[in-house]
Amino acid sequence: MKTIQELERFFELDLKVKKLIEVSRPNLYDADPVEIESKLMSSVNSTRLMLNQMVLLSGLDLEEEFDELHENILNDIKNCNYNVNKLESVYENDFLRMTNGFEDSLEENIFGYCNKEKIYIPLEHCKTINDMLHYVHFYVMNNEDTFKNMDEIDVKKQDDEVEWMTYKLYGKDTEIARDIFNKLPENETKIDEVSFDNHIIIMVRDRGHALTIDVQNELDHYRVSYYIPKICNIDMVNSLKGISKVDPNKKSDFDSAHGEFVVDKSSVGDEINKLITSVPTDEDIKRVSIEEMFRNARKM
Repeated sequence: MKTIQELERFFELDLKVKKLIEVSRPNLYDADPVEIESKLMSSVNSTRLMLNQMVLLSGLDLEEEFDELHENILNDIKNCNYNVNKLESVYENDFLRMTNGFEDSLEENIFGYCNKEKIYIPLEHCKTINDMLHYVHFYVMNNEDTFKNMDEIDVKKQDDEVEWMTYKLYGKDTEIARDIFNKLPENETKIDEVSFDNHIIIMVRDRGHALTIDVQNELDHYRVSYYIPKICNIDMVNSLKGISKVDPNKKSDFDSAHGEFVVDKSSVGDEINKLITSVPTDEDIKRVSIEEMFRNARKM
């Protein structure tokens, strides 16, 4: 991306797709099958348009491949023949999930100044809307070219021996951006904060896999919206401020979640700090599994 305006547009689209994925979940009790199918198909067509815009902004050559994946998802919806259980399954498997092996392929093949041929290797595992979104987002955030034309305001190294374990502040140097940056929690692996005219984007690696926080200036207060691509621990996520509650009967630790809350200017930095440190990591999945194993063992 050549300008800060293009990057801002990219993140606007990124947040819109994330929110659309969340609100597209079928309501099996209040809607009839025709309405459920229509809503899912409308969401697919909308994500197709937005993801193609994101692809163009990123510089990736993926429009044809993403169009084909969207067509596959539309066909999956049609093949449900208005069966509500099948439609819910399509939502879970074609919208929400990340395909097994996809995350590993991204991390192995896309990072920094990577070989251009390797950029497209993850396509083999890219099947869902969440996969496509994560693909282009991961490429933009881990490609050093993304920020080369942006002002780097501040840097904090978290580990002198690991170059990429840093916090970086880009964009416009504002009081609120500085306050948030100065209050970021210590010992996280990597945090990028990008400051625009009226809002700030914060990306935190390893929290919920790749936590994204959007801070919007709304005159007398700030609206904090956040997206967690991998829940990791439902109980911990459900205790977050402003979370849209996760139903453990419908979602697993490997699904996504989102939330939103309002704060005044004096509290933004502290609230962001608290939010980041409260979002679970992959370690919380492992810990819960061990605890459950011991509880089950005692019952035997």
